[in-house]
Amino acid sequence: MELLLDRRDDQITITAEVVKAAVGNKRNGKEVMKLLLDRKSDQITITEEIINAVGEYGSVEIQSSEEAITEDEDEVISLLNQQGNQITITEEVVNVAAGNQRNGKEVMELLLDRRGDEITITAEVVEAAAGNEENGKEVMELLLDRRGDEITITAEVVEAAAGNEWNGGKLMELLLDRRGDQIAITEEVVQAAAGNVWNGTDVMALLLERRVEFADGWTPLNAASIVGHLEVVRLILAKGADVTAADEDGWTALHEASANGHLQVVKLLLDKGADITAADKWGWPPLSLASNSGHVEIAQLLLDKGSDVTAADEDGMTALHEASANGHLPVVKLLLDKGADITAADKWGWPPLNLASNSGHLDAVQLLLDKGAGVYGMDNDGRTGLFHAARRGDCQTVQALLSNKASVNFKDRYDATPLIAASRNGHANTVEILLEAEDICIDCRDKLGQTALCWARKSGNDSTVQLLLRHFEGAGPQGSSAHGLADNNSTPFDLDLSWCNVCTICIPDGKAYYQCKSCNAGDFQICLDCFDVGVACQDNAHKWALHESD
Repeated sequence: MELLLDRRDDQITITAEVVKAAVGNKRNGKEVMKLLLDRKSDQITITEEIINAVGEYGSVEIQSSEEAITEDEDEVISLLNQQGNQITITEEVVNVAAGNQRNGKEVMELLLDRRGDEITITAEVVEAAAGNEENGKEVMELLLDRRGDEITITAEVVEAAAGNEWNGGKLMELLLDRRGDQIAITEEVVQAAAGNVWNGTDVMALLLERRVEFADGWTPLNAASIVGHLEVVRLILAKGADVTAADEDGWTALHEASANGHLQVVKLLLDKGADITAADKWGWPPLSLASNSGHVEIAQLLLDKGSDVTAADEDGMTALHEASANGHLPVVKLLLDKGADITAADKWGWPPLNLASNSGHLDAVQLLLDKGAGVYGMDNDGRTGLFHAARRGDCQTVQALLSNKASVNFKDRYDATPLIAASRNGHANTVEILLEAEDICIDCRDKLGQTALCWARKSGNDSTVQLLLRHFEGAGPQGSSAHGLADNNSTPFDLDLSWCNVCTICIPDGKAYYQCKSCNAGDFQICLDCFDVGVACQDNAHKWALHESD
């Protein structure tokens, strides 16, 4: 650049793009910027974008030596000194200055000295200072000294300070000293401290030493156990924390660590006397939480320490239900080896096999079958694992269940068969597999008066219709859709949509449906078509509420 200016100075125009490129030059941007300001200052317009680029560059540049840091003036300071009258001090500019990790204090001090009447110290500015890992404490102190009456220490500021990996302890001490009455230590703050690799222990020690009030009825031990910071957990226990204390939902630190997979924290808590049998307000013991999340080593440890493998929550769900529903094969195998009841049904009648089948976890289904799970287990709607797999169009699970003698003609509460469930939802490949089963009933009618062919036509899936027609000997009236539910615009199957618990067809987003507040713990939807023809849920006395689809 110096050579160009020496040789062709009169031909060179310094545009905003040139200035931005200079400040973004990570190797010698300082020298280029200084040269431009010395030689072409009258052509340079300093925009907010350039100030932002300078601030970002200043925060990431790696100097080769300590001398380089002290000898070179920061670009932002240079710009303010030489071109300050061109710069509009926006909120974003102040945010960048507060977060400038190399010398944010000097930049902020210069801004306040020269343009203080244009600057408002917003919550975002204070949060940026709290997150400044190099000199956040100095910037925060300056802001409190100079503009303290404008500053409120929000929860976000405290959280940013707690998570500051280099300045966290100093920042938290400053905030507690200067604004302790404004500081609420929330669960998020302790989680930020517990997740702070380099400074978290210092932050947590400070909070405990100051006897800071913790908000919302939870304990710092719980919050640290969620994140799994072993040293912070150890520190909190050393300060006398009650290892059995629970939050308002009944979750202890052992629940948190088990659910989140922190094996070493679980070991420490158990060594310190954590209650392995404690259940939360919904009846979940730590073993069920570990099983739900697939943490096999923690499940093994809890079982070795005496957890009851048959313990169930208030809905009758055991650890085996949780692992099966979520497809955690190693946990399923462990629980079965430890004597879990493979036949146990939850309060809705679901055995583990049905949950695995409904969720499409083929490996778990196969393992449960190999261990003796019965293929005829029904839920409260009379549906087997085969019915649920057919409804989803899960060909592999359907095939596995049929290979283990699952009944292809078993009817649910509404007289629907697996073939009807697959046809309703347009699953041609699943229909084809079911049609090959021995003694398949093709013309069975459900309580809505519909056959599989009627439903296939309603689904609009030509492949399914043709498959069924080829298996009918003169379809005749069986193919008619004259009896109720004649709408030929069925919603395509989508696992992410709500679905009618009667006809099992998906309910499109934005379309109304009725919901039973009692059946399946309130998770029982009835589409408008089924409601209009008078079908009911599991009890005619139940009340239904009209809702829009999620």
